[in-house]
Amino acid sequence: MLKSEEYDEFEPGMVADVVQLLPEHYVKHLAGKNCDIIYFITSDVTAEERFALHRKYDTKKDYTYEFTDEEMRWHCNYVVEHSKLLKRQCEEYDLRFYETAKERERVFKECMLN
Repeated sequence: MLKSEEYDEFEPGMVADVVQLLPEHYVKHLAGKNCDIIYFITSDVTAEERFALHRKYDTKKDYTYEFTDEEMRWHCNYVVEHSKLLKRQCEEYDLRFYETAKERERVFKECMLN
């Protein structure tokens, strides 16, 4: 989540949640209440590919920076599997999602334009 003082930076406000808000919960509790959602997922790679990408982009500011390789591999497996669930639910509920594992910068730029 972003720091609470940053929520009002955008109109009507913004919250970034890493993985906790499932599409089914968004639809049930938030849809239609002046709240849009976009999911950024990495379901189109293997856990090992995700591991390599994560290590490539990880910085000292990231909570995963100090993870051992074993911890990171577990985390990457979880992220890929969770992303598959998110993708299925986004497709089911017709919600926007972006695959970010490949061409990451292009995807983020495209998202900002839409």
